[in-house]
Amino acid sequence: MHACWISFIRTGDPNGGSLANRARYERASRTTMSLDSVTARVDDLAGHWRRLRRPTAR
Repeated sequence: MHACWISFIRTGDPNGGSLANRARYERASRTTMSLDSVTARVDDLAGHWRRLRRPTAR
C-alpha cells in the first residue's frame, strides 16, 4: 500500500508495488480497490447501498 501511495504522490498514478493494477475511476463501472484480507479491484463496491438509498440511481 505504501508503494502505491508514494507512486501516486510522485506521478499521479497509484499503480505500483504488489497490489493489483488500478484503472482510472469511471462512473460507468465505479471500479475501486477493496483493501481487505484479499486486495482486489471491485466494480461498484457500494452499488447495493446506493440502490437502497436511491432506487432509480445506476
